Amino acid sequence: MKKFNISRHFAQIAPVYRHVRTLDPEPILAIRDILVQHKKLKKPIKIADIGAGTGRYTELLIKILKPENINAALLIDVSFEMLSMAQSYLAGRKAYFINSPAENLPLKSQTIEVLTAFNAIHHFDFKKFIREAQRVLKPGGFLFIYTRTQEQNRRSIWGKFFPNFSDKEYRLFWKDDLIKRLKRLKKFELVSYTEFEYPRISTMEELLKKVFAKHYSTFYLYDDEEYKQAVKLFKQNLLKYYDPEQITYTDENTLIALKKN
Repeated sequence: MKKFNISRHFAQIAPVYRHVRTLDPEPILAIRDILVQHKKLKKPIKIADIGAGTGRYTELLIKILKPENINAALLIDVSFEMLSMAQSYLAGRKAYFINSPAENLPLKSQTIEVLTAFNAIHHFDFKKFIREAQRVLKPGGFLFIYTRTQEQNRRSIWGKFFPNFSDKEYRLFWKDDLIKRLKRLKKFELVSYTEFEYPRISTMEELLKKVFAKHYSTFYLYDDEEYKQAVKLFKQNLLKYYDPEQITYTDENTLIALKKN
């Protein structure tokens, strides 16, 4: 995908992003539990959310970890428009907004206790991002990556019923490849690899609102005519199996916890 298209996608979707994407608290609760287990909340910490977007997960992270445990929350994103929306929600809450790519973070070395990336690493150069994470994290600091694998993507309602969705989305890792990459990291210990399943109930109308908003950047990998035909077939495919007023499906994601040696 051309970088121009990604930039355009996030510029266009920024005003409605919080309304068309689902926010699940489970990974944030898991992050809190890991930090408590490793005694990382005994004093206020500095966190940096990379690819923070409109700040949905950062906001929930601050709430669940409790504001008094946060020294500063850095929201870093390459999209100015997404960060502008984040600022409207988090301004004045120990939050700082930085317009920057994930591969070249404008942060001093060994200054961050917790680094997060929610539904974002498929937009990054993985090796360069990991190198930057190693640099900015303090020894014993944590990197949390929340993503979905190719397998999870293919089992989603989009992977099953939206034509070519799985084939178009080449940026996600296959599970085995991802685990191998993680285990090869010399400066990180793989603390946990947790898979989540989220049962959903929706309607055809609600799903189509997401489609027309292009709530996944994958949709920008279609040209206009191809996309129009895919939407038509998506509706037909769903109607073969579901009542349009009650469509049940499962979303899946993975949370990776890495501790810097």
